[in-house]
Amino acid sequence: MTVVWQGSSHGVDWRLELERESLLPGRLVTGRIEVTSHRQIEARALVVELRAEEHWKHEVTTTDAQGHTQTHVETERRELVREPVAVDGAVHLGSGETRTWTFELPVPPLGPATLEADVAGVDWTVEAKLDVPGGLDSSIEQSVRVLQPVALLRAGAVPVGAFALYPSADVAADGVSGSIALDPVPLCSGEPFS
Repeated sequence: MTVVWQGSSHGVDWRLELERESLLPGRLVTGRIEVTSHRQIEARALVVELRAEEHWKHEVTTTDAQGHTQTHVETERRELVREPVAVDGAVHLGSGETRTWTFELPVPPLGPATLEADVAGVDWTVEAKLDVPGGLDSSIEQSVRVLQPVALLRAGAVPVGAFALYPSADVAADGVSGSIALDPVPLCSGEPFS
């Protein structure tokens, strides 16, 4: 099912379409971009990119000059993958002009898969951008999901622990023990689990 996002940025109205919102590793996803400019724009290029960023929360403790300690939670972020595709070279748009392009965007074969979680996770974004030299780039971006097919896990293409596909596993480390369970098993790409 085609998904459509619309937005406005620095004098340009954007319409970005992808053939689907949930992307499969190792496959191309086709899309379409339509822009309407409200001013004259001279851009070096029109680029579409797929970007993955991991995030994780951790506690940071600081001590002031009087010896008082304070602990707070910080979120760190790191870019994992960036897959840019040059859709067009130099783009010249006149005021009121509308242009349309189609593109194919590769999804990295091993992901990583989207992980929607609070403490640690992986987020994917698709962005289309007019690269304007010496000025503000006009762009539109939207979150997408990259799925992790169970077949890749079972084939060993993605390294996981020994209990990754079992319904539950007992764990113990550093004097702490517990049990981890997944429901439902087997996991289905794009479906919720606990």
